[in-house]
Amino acid sequence: MGVRLLVGTSKGGFWVTSKGRREWAVEGPFFKGWKVTAGLRLAGGGWMAAVASDIYGPAIFLSEDGEEWEQVAEGPEYPDGDDRRLRQVWTLRENRGTVYAGVQDAGLFTSGDGGRSWEPVPGLNDHE
Repeated sequence: MGVRLLVGTSKGGFWVTSKGRREWAVEGPFFKGWKVTAGLRLAGGGWMAAVASDIYGPAIFLSEDGEEWEQVAEGPEYPDGDDRRLRQVWTLRENRGTVYAGVQDAGLFTSGDGGRSWEPVPGLNDHE
């Protein structure tokens, strides 16, 4: 059984793969011009990557195969009127079909549809 790791760097994303875990191959970069801040293998199949750019801000991408990526139209966002600005997603986790995104400025968002839409977690996000 082989291993496939999604490695995020400030210069894009890389796949690090190995069949026998003795020799490793590096493929990439992909997401050139974007900082890849988090990656997640979804339980139902496919991949999710969080990226950030000083120009374009943060974004979430989804892929079925890890080769072709689609940007999600509505990533995590603080509501209108909130003084905080989402700078980047720094962690992605999945539990029982819900994806959690920990973000900078300090906040947490959830997605119940595999990352296509996001809701803030009020108990954590509304702290003072």
